[in-house]
Amino acid sequence: MEDSKSVITPSDSRAKLPHGALTTKKNQKEKLYRELTGSIMYLTVATRPDISFVVNRLVQFNENYEEEHWSAVKYILRYLHGTQRYELLFRIDSERLTVLSNVDQTNDVNDRITYTGYVFNLSGTAITWH
Repeated sequence: MEDSKSVITPSDSRAKLPHGALTTKKNQKEKLYRELTGSIMYLTVATRPDISFVVNRLVQFNENYEEEHWSAVKYILRYLHGTQRYELLFRIDSERLTVLSNVDQTNDVNDRITYTGYVFNLSGTAITWH
């Protein structure tokens, strides 16, 4: 993925992620999918709140993923490739605390569950998120 073309968002807004097939695929690609989603999940917990929503959706399909899910994982990798040099910046001149939140009102095509999230920023830098 080092030579891949980077993208500016962690998720393709046009992508629909259907529930996986009922049978489990038993091959190396399935193992790679789980390893990649696990590694990317670690990034969401440690340093990358910007990808947490889409990664949380993708790990739900670790056992029964479809080609759309695999494409979404590759999309995230392209995004990470393009943002690997980004750094956290705390401004000395401002100690302003801001809170941003978002609600996805039943956009899940499979179960119509509402998803919510928030991020707390201190001096323009994310310090906690969900």
